[in-house]
Amino acid sequence: MEPQMHDRCRYFRTPRGYLSLLIIALAFGQGCNSDTSSKDTPLTDASSAFDIVDNPDSKTPRNPDTDISAESDAQSGEDAHAEDTGPESCPLYQTRCDGTCIPTVVDPNNCGGCGVTCGDDEVCSGGTCTDTCMPGLNICDRACVDFATSNAHCGGCGNSCAAGTGCVEGSCLPAANLDTREDACAGGGPAIDLGDTVSVERQCTGELAERTFRWAVCSCDSIRSTGQIFADAYDSSTGPYIRGGEGGGLATNGIIDTTSGFITTGTLWAADTSGHGAAVQTTTGATIGQRLYTGSNVHLGRGTRVGGDAFVDGNVRRNLTIGGTLTVPASATVDADTTYANLQRAEVNVAPPCDACDVADRIPVANIVASRSGTNNDNALIGLDENVFSLFGGNTKRIDLPCGNYYLSEITGNQGVTIVAHGNTALYIGGDILSNGKVTITLTPDAQLDLFVAGSVRVTNGFKLGSPNYPALVRAYIGGDQGLQTTSGSDIAGFIYAVPGGIQSTTSSEFFGGVYGQTVGSTGGNKYHYDRLINVVGESCPDRTPGVDPQPDPNICATATDACESDADCCSPLLCGEAGECVLLDCQPSNAACTSNDDCCSGGCGNNGFCITG
Repeated sequence: MEPQMHDRCRYFRTPRGYLSLLIIALAFGQGCNSDTSSKDTPLTDASSAFDIVDNPDSKTPRNPDTDISAESDAQSGEDAHAEDTGPESCPLYQTRCDGTCIPTVVDPNNCGGCGVTCGDDEVCSGGTCTDTCMPGLNICDRACVDFATSNAHCGGCGNSCAAGTGCVEGSCLPAANLDTREDACAGGGPAIDLGDTVSVERQCTGELAERTFRWAVCSCDSIRSTGQIFADAYDSSTGPYIRGGEGGGLATNGIIDTTSGFITTGTLWAADTSGHGAAVQTTTGATIGQRLYTGSNVHLGRGTRVGGDAFVDGNVRRNLTIGGTLTVPASATVDADTTYANLQRAEVNVAPPCDACDVADRIPVANIVASRSGTNNDNALIGLDENVFSLFGGNTKRIDLPCGNYYLSEITGNQGVTIVAHGNTALYIGGDILSNGKVTITLTPDAQLDLFVAGSVRVTNGFKLGSPNYPALVRAYIGGDQGLQTTSGSDIAGFIYAVPGGIQSTTSSEFFGGVYGQTVGSTGGNKYHYDRLINVVGESCPDRTPGVDPQPDPNICATATDACESDADCCSPLLCGEAGECVLLDCQPSNAACTSNDDCCSGGCGNNGFCITG
């Protein structure tokens, strides 16, 4: 039973699990020694069952590799913020220096910490002084900048865009003149709350992302590729990407099928819930850095290596080299050339790893988007037209969004457009993102962006999302039946959920962050670099009591649908509605100032100049 205790300890060694760990340790009279392995215990044929579920309180397994990393990430985050002596903590990737939150992940004068200065010929990338930038970025003024989107360095260092224009694919083109909401968005603004469109524990978008994106690739049905798949992991808050970091796991409720093999530095998990018969198959050799879990037979190319234990609910065909213990059912056959440290024969039950797949369990993207349509958003606060990027929406090619919730009807057309978020921002798209030009959706290092698309995303000349310097700050949820289809020229640096539509690459693509789709496929080999920082983005959310609405920050006016007690709580021109929420009204609610009966929603205008209750 040692492996079960080992898995149980792994689950509780997450940032939110120390109290439970202490209780279990006291109850069982033993601690969780991560160095304990099945090799320390003689293994023989056994009749006991191994239920391969890392989370003992759920039938859905968490990625054991990223859970372990989350603990170390949280600890390193505490060290990184040791200089944070202010009354409030700073957002992700930032540190409080002299009372101000600084994006120390990119600031050359405070690189990785307050007062850490990079040299004259260096830049700050991932909180580290270096002489190179991440892919797609260039060095200007001791900083890594994107020539395609930087208004100060558009197309080249020092090329600044004039007022009324913004940088779109390296050229200064017409930009919308929108209010920046500087006062309301101080410190990034309030966290985005999805309200009752999702369960309480997922209402804050940081919590939703942390609970959703546990793997470099997670697929409801299958992961398929005609080229080699490569998956690894890194922590974007502790330095720029370095190839080969542990924890980039591949997971599917169905099967993994490639013609050119795969390399993953983490765990491979294929449940084969549909009964295909071969959970993992490839004609060439593969490398699995940590563990292997399959719900049926394994058909891997010769020379395949598994770094840790393997749990296979079926036969093992062709020769494998397994660094740890191989556990298979009593009736299973194992290729004579397969090598392992130990062999365990026992019942193996591999649970499906991706838990937001069934209709009842999916993230309700369409409902989330619909909840922010009409006037239930912050468009009016900044002067944003929801049709600005529709086919006949005008000549605007760029919008810069401050903190808040914003709604667009669609993004369609033949020319490229750019959207840049500058705070805690959510963007809701009522239809498709369908364009023959390049669509860029990105953010500044002091922002977080959640994108919800009710339709599908199909961009023929490239889709650019986020920045490889901080992919955990961008999350996209796509609800359309055709999901996300990427083409050449696409640069993805964020986390993408596309169920039921799936994620399909027509060429070899590189993803910084992670993907979650009904299916995940590529006609060329894709590379996935999982950002482990996603495991702690929920820490940017306010503490909440389930069932109790969070109160607005008294120092910041409230936005649409936030709780309020008076009009003074709401950002102008919002008013406090009858239901105790900030709303944009064509008429005045009770007790609001008025000059005539027509000003009031009901009851008329009283003699004292205030609307009376109807």
